[in-house]
Amino acid sequence: MSDQDDRPGDDHGPADDSWDDEPVERRPRRTRPADDDWDDEPVERRPRRTRPADDDWDDDWDDDRPKRDMTLVYAVVAAAIVIVLAIVLTNGKDDDGDAATGTAAAPAASPDATEPVQPDKVWQGPIGEELGDGGSQVEERATSGPGVYLWTDFCGWHVRNNGDAEITVTVTGPKVRQRATEGVLGDGGCQGDEGDAELATETQFTVPAGDGSSGAGFDVSDSETVTVEVARDGQPVPPAEIKLGGGDGVASENPVTFTKA
Repeated sequence: MSDQDDRPGDDHGPADDSWDDEPVERRPRRTRPADDDWDDEPVERRPRRTRPADDDWDDDWDDDRPKRDMTLVYAVVAAAIVIVLAIVLTNGKDDDGDAATGTAAAPAASPDATEPVQPDKVWQGPIGEELGDGGSQVEERATSGPGVYLWTDFCGWHVRNNGDAEITVTVTGPKVRQRATEGVLGDGGCQGDEGDAELATETQFTVPAGDGSSGAGFDVSDSETVTVEVARDGQPVPPAEIKLGGGDGVASENPVTFTKA
């Protein structure tokens, strides 16, 4: 047999083509579904976690807070010191006055500030009480009976002697003197001080016997305390015989001390 007899397709007989006659099994292709709504609706996606921005400036601000607080404290203290110094310097300048002229600065007057009015001081006790109009009541008392009558008014101090014997009066105080006249308060006012003695710390004079209608006077200037001693025939007059003022006042002792308040 020749080589040609073995080639397929030869008339001598068909070749075995069974591998070509059987259908080949293929994998079915994946097809896109008809409904494409999945592509139309947006898919809800989970938000991505992002890194926060760098907040180093905030950290720095917090780190510097103690420094800022101390700076504020220093500023407040410095301002307070400046204000105090300004007040001290201003007051010192006002107190020193004008150095060039040597004059003191006058204090600022407050329109609403009013100084309290101090009441006039008066002699305490009955020595200046119940004198009557123009001294009429005390004059009447001095002539009403025996005794030594002592009182004070706007014209000064008065001593009357209603008795048969002369009396000696001694007055002591910061500033005292005998008057040239009694200085009775009358229609023409108080008598002047012409001929009065010099002021001293003690003065002594006599008042002659009489009916009490006239007497002697003395002045105590601005003294606020005086002591009066009355003697007769070298002996102290009993305190009960020394009548004070125009009422029923009587001395409790001799010498007797009077105080102004």
